[in-house]
Amino acid sequence: MFYLRKPLELSPKAWELTPKLMEITPKAMEIEYIRIKRLNLEKEKTYAIGCDMIDIHLFRR
Repeated sequence: MFYLRKPLELSPKAWELTPKLMEITPKAMEIEYIRIKRLNLEKEKTYAIGCDMIDIHLFRR
């Protein structure tokens, strides 16, 4: 764990690690894009199933 010595002053080790921690690689961006796409597909499926169930329950008796 790194502690601030003075306000806005990082230790040399923290400065060494900071750029690597903040770097987003193209592969990481691709993985995040795929994860969000899958999440949205699951939401759409859930919505469609819910609409079908309401339709069956209300209109197809």
